[in-house]
Amino acid sequence: MSKATFDETRYNDTTAPDFQDVLRRSLKRRSVLKSGSALAALSMMGGLAGCSDDNDDDNDQKAPKLGFNSIEGSKTDAVVVADNYKAQVLAPWGTPLNDNAAEWKDDGTNTPTDALNSVGMHHDGMHFFPLNGDTDGLLCINHEYIDQNALHPDGATSTQVMVDGVAIDVRPVDEVLKEIYAHGVTVVRIVKTDGVWEVVKNDPHNKRYTGATEFDLAGPVAGSTLVQTKFSPNGMTARGTLNNCGNGYTPWGTYLTCEENWPGYFTNNGERTEDQIRIGLSTGGTRYGWETPAGDAAERNDEFARFNVTPSADSHLMDYRNEASGHGYIVEIDPYSPNANAVKRTALGRFRIEGCVTGKIEAGKPLVFYSRHDA
Repeated sequence: MSKATFDETRYNDTTAPDFQDVLRRSLKRRSVLKSGSALAALSMMGGLAGCSDDNDDDNDQKAPKLGFNSIEGSKTDAVVVADNYKAQVLAPWGTPLNDNAAEWKDDGTNTPTDALNSVGMHHDGMHFFPLNGDTDGLLCINHEYIDQNALHPDGATSTQVMVDGVAIDVRPVDEVLKEIYAHGVTVVRIVKTDGVWEVVKNDPHNKRYTGATEFDLAGPVAGSTLVQTKFSPNGMTARGTLNNCGNGYTPWGTYLTCEENWPGYFTNNGERTEDQIRIGLSTGGTRYGWETPAGDAAERNDEFARFNVTPSADSHLMDYRNEASGHGYIVEIDPYSPNANAVKRTALGRFRIEGCVTGKIEAGKPLVFYSRHDA
């Protein structure tokens, strides 16, 4: 399968107005509030800063039309844009961030190391943070889930083995690692030259946050017995960010990535806790079988066994019954500080989070964040 398709029959023209300017000219605050779709479109293009406070209905009706022709509906498997505009593929799945990754291949033969050092799979929420004006900056991209058939040459595979007289399916370590690394968030530097955007390979800002990355915990849950595990006895860190869907950003220039439908990545094959039942934690196995490839090396067992949160020892400090409690948060990433740890902000709540936006910002008043529960 190809990475992406786009329509090259369209082209840029200096006479074509910028879409942001079109919205500023054409949409009034009151008419925006009347239309949820218009509000969503405007929000994606930078918020309500360009809207007028004019509440006159007559003026709204006389607003100029959009500065380009509408596009006819199409079932073509391609991007279609208005005349005098063009679409460009930028930072698709598998784009190398540095020289540690081989070029992307469409046969699924890229390695876990490639995945760890490349743009992740299935983009979702994203935000641009400028470095030098609006033509040079950092693009933060969420990666919500994976397609196993595209990620591996033969899709997901497993081998049946006998454990205590019971046949179980065990997945290959390299397949699981590649899937874990394809999740998470990418921070990648991009620049625009002569109207074309390009990824800056080997830039020091380029960074991957995956399903195996270590995150700091902050807020009321940090340090509590709720998140203490064999890996983090003090409960101050958590491993991985998963199912990153909606997003947000802060007034101080950091990225907010939201952990959405993550409960299916963990399983409790025993008796679920009240919290696990409330949030919908899986039973009888995980979404991708990440808990199965324990391997022969004992030191690698915890890398995958952590997805099985069934109590297996006398204490929560000796197993991973609390591992899932380190997920379901809004994660704050500072794209300008690649050496800093990202932080899971537990004070913003724990659920299947879809998006995070700030309310009206007023000096001297508390800052309010809004988000929603996807399920």
